[in-house]
Amino acid sequence: MNGDEGLALSSIGTLWYVHFSEEVTIRLANSHVDGSITEARALLTDDEALRLLTSSTDSSLKEWDLTTLEQKSELMVPLKACLCLDVLPTALKVVGGFADGGLRFFDPRSMSHLGSCFLTSPDEQPQPRGYSSFGAREKPHAITSVKFLPSGKNVIAGNTKGDVYMVHVETWEKSLRVDMARFIKDVGFAIHEVQVYPHDPTYLFGLTTKRGKLMVWNRKNLMRRPNDPGEDVIARVGELEYYLVDSYSLSRFADLAPAEADGDRSLRGKNLFDTGDDALLRFTNNLKDTYACAITRQPFVVVRNFVEHTNLRKIELETLPTALLLSPNDMLLLVGTKDGRLRILEFDSGIDRDTITVDSHPITSLTSVAVPNPRSKNAGAMVVATVDNGIYVYLGKI
Repeated sequence: MNGDEGLALSSIGTLWYVHFSEEVTIRLANSHVDGSITEARALLTDDEALRLLTSSTDSSLKEWDLTTLEQKSELMVPLKACLCLDVLPTALKVVGGFADGGLRFFDPRSMSHLGSCFLTSPDEQPQPRGYSSFGAREKPHAITSVKFLPSGKNVIAGNTKGDVYMVHVETWEKSLRVDMARFIKDVGFAIHEVQVYPHDPTYLFGLTTKRGKLMVWNRKNLMRRPNDPGEDVIARVGELEYYLVDSYSLSRFADLAPAEADGDRSLRGKNLFDTGDDALLRFTNNLKDTYACAITRQPFVVVRNFVEHTNLRKIELETLPTALLLSPNDMLLLVGTKDGRLRILEFDSGIDRDTITVDSHPITSLTSVAVPNPRSKNAGAMVVATVDNGIYVYLGKI
């Protein structure tokens, strides 16, 4: 495929071939049925195979070959909506976060379910899951974001209660064994996304919430020396302590009512797919101590230094942002918008390089993967996910 071609994976379960310049679409195959696609991850495996993993409210996760357009595998969890996923490219392991509060691990190559765990803490009531001391049904805390650490032995997960957990996978063989602990309790609002800091992934991470809140956390380690990379695997999760490095709120720009901006937590009980005031954060890949952030109610992106607690610049947009992505060299900022367009901007200047009309529905996630191409070192594949109307894959240079 060249830069004018791509794939479209619709939320109603159809895979399409798309030619952008000719405005041609061809139906290729069915995918998810009776459910909306919630997230997608593109990756390049060790044998240089391009893969796309998708999760859906129809209780399935599917693996696609982006070269042959074939479905490679499918994993089902009956009656459990999968709200988020992440992929470990080196081992091709997949973790999914589900609406019932469960983390489930999969191996697409063997089409097997490796195991699962539910995010709970010792100080919570010890009654059987789902029941309080009065026998009333408790509302589950859906998992809304999951991220593998580079070692593949740890997963960070956030839920709608505002808690953040660290999970340590002790072994993958025979039966999955995990240890877990909640190390951040109730940040005030439902977690929207967790992002691992690329320059120090085992120590520092960022998270965003509903109502436009962004936070950066660092792990306490009094024995760590400056510039010491530290251990790759966090095994003693029960001993974890984190301190807040930076806290920033975009709700002041979002035209929220005062009571809502100050602490209305009722949003936890509302539609999980309502993206009206989500905060977005992407760490820079080359620059240290810097991230780009936005809120889905205001047409701009802020670039912030979280160590100095200062905003470096503000990039104005014409429409509301719903997804962010930085190119590997930090030269380009890609913004998915509420009106279904993909904006490609220069990160330093904010100059508009290109605009692609993807769909009429909001773009809700962006992910990219390098494409092996002996003729060009700048080739790339981009996956644009829209919750309401499917997933579009655009192949081009970034």
